[in-house]
Amino acid sequence: MISIADLNRNIFLDIYNFSHHNSILDFLMVFGAEHLIFIMLLIVLFLFLKNKNSKQNVFHIIISLTIGIISIRLLHIFFYEPRPFLSLQIIPLVYQPIDGSFPSMHTAILTILAFSFIKTKTKYGHMMLIPVIWTGFARIYTGVHYPIDILGGVIVGVLSVSIAARFFQKVKSS
Repeated sequence: MISIADLNRNIFLDIYNFSHHNSILDFLMVFGAEHLIFIMLLIVLFLFLKNKNSKQNVFHIIISLTIGIISIRLLHIFFYEPRPFLSLQIIPLVYQPIDGSFPSMHTAILTILAFSFIKTKTKYGHMMLIPVIWTGFARIYTGVHYPIDILGGVIVGVLSVSIAARFFQKVKSS
């Protein structure tokens, strides 16, 4: 029987082994792994600034991001997992500091943005899942995260949005 750790490593290697063979695909994955997050933050800022009634939504995203980033920093301290390029001695496509791999900060941030939009029932909500998937896959492809790190980032992102939503419900009812 295969362990979860072996399955995680095997899926990582299945995806990572596509890298370094096609310069166009490598470019798209590096873009998704490194730069897409900044474009999405600018798009979110633009969409919320475009809607004058969105101050509460912006505050919700800020609280969700704060919860998510603090949670990930704590998880990196208490559950240190070396990045794949360290433990498997491979060459990543992107520079990454030597810090904890679990969970993925990029994936968590994009998940927070996507689920914040889904929560507000905007027409862009479900489209925001595309960058989450692209970035998650790209972070594996480029050699900086395992699949379980991506899943962990999604879970942290969803929980952060849920906790922030409960916080706002408590504030509204008091």
